[in-house]
Amino acid sequence: MHEKPQLEMDKSLYLLVVLVGLLLRILTGFSPYSGESSAPKFGDYEAQRHWMEITVNLTPQQWYTVDADYWPLDYPPLTAYHEWIMGIMSWWFEPESVESYTSRGYETNSHRQIMRMSVVISDFLVYFLGAFLVSRMAPVKMRFVSFLILIVNPVAIYIDHAHFQYNTVALGFLLGAIFGIQADRPFLAAILFTCSFMFKQTFVYFAPIFLAYMLGEAIRFGGWNCVVRVAVLGAIVIGVITAIVFPIVFTPCGDSLACSSNQLSVMIQRIFPFGRGLLEDYVANVWTVLTPVLRLRNMTPLKQQLCGLGSLLGTIGGFIEVFLIVLKNPTPRVFPIALAVSAMSFYLFGWMVHEKAILLGFTAMISGLPVLKDTGKSHLIFRFMEACVLSMWRLMKIEGNQLAAYALLGVAWIASRYIGGLMCCERGWVNRGMVLMNIGAFISILFDCFVPTPGNFDYLWILANCTTCCVAFLLIWRDLIGIVKAESVPTSQKVKSN
Repeated sequence: MHEKPQLEMDKSLYLLVVLVGLLLRILTGFSPYSGESSAPKFGDYEAQRHWMEITVNLTPQQWYTVDADYWPLDYPPLTAYHEWIMGIMSWWFEPESVESYTSRGYETNSHRQIMRMSVVISDFLVYFLGAFLVSRMAPVKMRFVSFLILIVNPVAIYIDHAHFQYNTVALGFLLGAIFGIQADRPFLAAILFTCSFMFKQTFVYFAPIFLAYMLGEAIRFGGWNCVVRVAVLGAIVIGVITAIVFPIVFTPCGDSLACSSNQLSVMIQRIFPFGRGLLEDYVANVWTVLTPVLRLRNMTPLKQQLCGLGSLLGTIGGFIEVFLIVLKNPTPRVFPIALAVSAMSFYLFGWMVHEKAILLGFTAMISGLPVLKDTGKSHLIFRFMEACVLSMWRLMKIEGNQLAAYALLGVAWIASRYIGGLMCCERGWVNRGMVLMNIGAFISILFDCFVPTPGNFDYLWILANCTTCCVAFLLIWRDLIGIVKAESVPTSQKVKSN
């Protein structure tokens, strides 16, 4: 008798969160975007529009071979297909917005609304669904809070709806893959994870943990069952990649195999431009912090090779402990936290990292909210979201959308603390260290706004911001590793230790 009203209340709460989430995204869309009115190349907004132009006007075989000097398409094929769909929508409402060549730098109020709504629709159809599925795998009392935290994710909303990108599509696939793991549907997880990194290449940051989990699960079967399971999962991944890539790389010519191989090579070089160097502007990672000491802005071939090796070893060293834990004891409950560790290892120590890549680790972590709450670590959500937003100061400063970012941070902070009931702080030097670093990052922002840099140190305050945020990320990363290690201890040993 009492279950039906509770069910109705549950539906109403979910609907309310959806509506609030959509409202936040729409309001954020009124802020300035990447490269607005900044000729000649504008910014990410123009990049996305230009990719729509390319995909609508050219054949798939031409998508990765044109415009090497003007926003070349350098994301995987699923992004290209998505741009094609969005381009058709843009052409339907405003044909001149995707006209070949003549539409470069196209900016009108009406088309801005079309572009903004394309992000909202993509977000709603993929990310919201993924968030719902993950939340349903949480304990009953935590389902609403899990959904709320994922929907008000301030980093995802800012990057996609203010700066302008479509990361939430790949994030939706990732959340679906996490659901597949936790629901014991490994084949579904394999398909959706493959789709995530075929949409955006940085999602390979999660590959080590998916590999460890799948191998660990297969090893449990033993014998031929293990071999068959690995073979089937491998075939699924290869099959999905082939199906996605084939329409682009297949070229009907005299020597189809040679032509297709050349197309594939060109596409891979576009997607993974390792030759562009170690650093991508000012990012709150270890390499940026070491730049003044190692003079990484002045790279020699030898230094480039040494840094490449250091990046490889640092990244592997960052996740190897968790990789081995998951391989030995693949536990669905702690899986999202392990994913966050892997993504943060790539962010902190990896090659050619974008400042926006911190979104991956943060979203993976909040999808593991039940573990954070049960272990008394939910304060990491507050410290992480603060550091994420503060670390993107330079991006906000260039684009002039700081107000949107800080407003989103405030909404998410309040929702997490006063609606979700999560713990916002913890006693101990580690949490105090995170708080101090975030305060330091905020002070560096104030200095950058009001205090001229001394001498020739033009980027001193930006570097200070990156350094303090990097230390905060390192502390969070180590705490997350600690959670994975603690949760991997058998229950009997936990009882004995207590």
